[in-house]
Amino acid sequence: MKKDIICILILGGSWQTAFCQNIPGVENPCTTSSQGAAGNFIISYTIGEMPLVQSWQSNGLLITQGTIQPLTFIADSAYQCFSQTEVKVYPNPNPGIFSLQLSLLKKGKAKTILFDAAGKLLQTDEFDYTTFTTKQFNINRFASGVFYLQLFFTETGSSNLKKCVYTIQKIQ
Repeated sequence: MKKDIICILILGGSWQTAFCQNIPGVENPCTTSSQGAAGNFIISYTIGEMPLVQSWQSNGLLITQGTIQPLTFIADSAYQCFSQTEVKVYPNPNPGIFSLQLSLLKKGKAKTILFDAAGKLLQTDEFDYTTFTTKQFNINRFASGVFYLQLFFTETGSSNLKKCVYTIQKIQ
């Protein structure tokens, strides 16, 4: 006998459904998982326990209960992003120094914002972009971990904003 339990998830204001099944001798065989955006970050989580795991196929996808499924999520789909030839971040992972190489064909204003994994603002930099540029970032003063570099670019004479977020991994 299956019961459906509806949970309200405040994060992102989304609805989640937890599926429960009465299994003799098993307490709380309920689980729910979700993924949502909070500020600059995407959060995936699973709550509960799933003692009975089932898998099925749908539209060419393998769906498994109790497993967080990979999901491509673009938080700011209204903004145009950069191509791999326009922006390069290297080396990644890095020991504490990495470079941002801009190879944009237009002049404009650029802005970088560096956050740590907790969303704390670490540094910002605004500059006029005129030609191919490489900016170096020194994150040696911070502990090893994940950082997020936001890059904004507005072409001169235009109001179109390009925006991307790059994940930076500091090791050592």
